[in-house]
Amino acid sequence: MSNAPGDFSGSRGSMLATQGITVPGDCGNSWIYFQNGNTQIRTGYVIKSSRGQAFSHTWSATVATLGMGGATGSYPMSGLAPLHSASWQAIRTIVQPYTSKASALAGGTAVTTAGWICSSGDPTAKYPER
Repeated sequence: MSNAPGDFSGSRGSMLATQGITVPGDCGNSWIYFQNGNTQIRTGYVIKSSRGQAFSHTWSATVATLGMGGATGSYPMSGLAPLHSASWQAIRTIVQPYTSKASALAGGTAVTTAGWICSSGDPTAKYPER
């Protein structure tokens, strides 16, 4: 499948999307959505209790603002997870030029205290929704 630059509609996340923003991974769920119009993204994950608690993660999001003046930006968010927690989330302000339409793709892996390496389901979001 070949998409236009910034069009993530063929990704695994868009095919598995629940409510357009949450998708299953191999150890839990992950999500991404726009907030405050399309000026911020919120992304994160929750790991099933049977897989242990999150220790660290490699995570990033890509946002494409679409239309005249649009651009694509990458938002790395890797690091340690909150202590004694099976979930993590982060908010990032979108820094590329504002347009009335945008799409986003998030994903990565989380390492758990039980030794699992959990992959995200590659969630996607669009603004405005549909």
